[in-house]
Amino acid sequence: MKCRKDEEAQLEEFWNLNQYVAGGYDSQDDFANLNNAMLSVEQGKSSNRLFYLALPPSVFNTVTIHVKNTCFNRHGNGWDRVIIEKPFGRDAATSEELSNHLAKLFREDQIYRIDHYLGKEMVQNLMTIRFSNRIFSPTWNNSVMYLNTLQCTIFYTLFLTV
Repeated sequence: MKCRKDEEAQLEEFWNLNQYVAGGYDSQDDFANLNNAMLSVEQGKSSNRLFYLALPPSVFNTVTIHVKNTCFNRHGNGWDRVIIEKPFGRDAATSEELSNHLAKLFREDQIYRIDHYLGKEMVQNLMTIRFSNRIFSPTWNNSVMYLNTLQCTIFYTLFLTV
C-alpha cells in the first residue's frame, strides 16, 4: 500500500489497530476465537458489530449459524448486523432457501442485502457513452492521452439506527 511520506505514521497507526483471526467456515471454535478477539478489543465497552459476508453460497448456512451462535446477542448497548453480498444462491429456489434460513436466525432489521452487480450495466455501457457523446470522445482518444485511468465507484449508504 502506498502513501505519501507525511502520512506514513498514520498508516502505521492504522495497521496497528488491525487484527487478523484465521479460521475455517465450518469450525464453531474458530468463530468463538473471533468473538474472543472482538471482546478483547471492545474491553467491555458498548460496541456495534457488522459482519460483511461475501461468501460462496455453499457456506452461507454454516457461517451464518456460527456467527449467530457465537458472535451475536451480546449483552450491552451495541447492535449486531450482517451484510449479505448478493447474488446468493444459484437460482430463485436456492435464493429463497437462503432467505428463509436467514429469517430463522436474524431479525429483518439485522440483515442488509447488497448487490455487487449494481453498477454492472453502467460499466458495460461505457463504450456507448464514449462514442455517443462528443464531449467524452476526444478525451478518451488514444492519440491524445488525457485519461490515465478510469475508475467506477458505486456507493452503498446504510442508515443504521440504534
